[in-house]
Amino acid sequence: MLVAAAAQMWNVDAASCRAHRGVVARTPTRRTLAYGALVDRAATLPVPTQVTLKDPKDLVVYGHFFPGTAITDSGPGLAMNYLLVSTTFTF
Repeated sequence: MLVAAAAQMWNVDAASCRAHRGVVARTPTRRTLAYGALVDRAATLPVPTQVTLKDPKDLVVYGHFFPGTAITDSGPGLAMNYLLVSTTFTF
């Protein structure tokens, strides 16, 4: 929907645009728009009934791996429990 919104703004075919690293870019002209600049327009577009997913080989994982670090006592459940406790009670 962000690509469609950018294509509408530029009056071009959505096939000539792609989303990557927080922007929608138009390859032939190298124009870019940040996702944040497209959110309002994309929110007004109809939600597509059929979408094409990326091939798993084309997926990119962002972040860093730090060898030697171990997370033993923390995890998503513990962090969520702490968040719920800290927002429920006043210390």
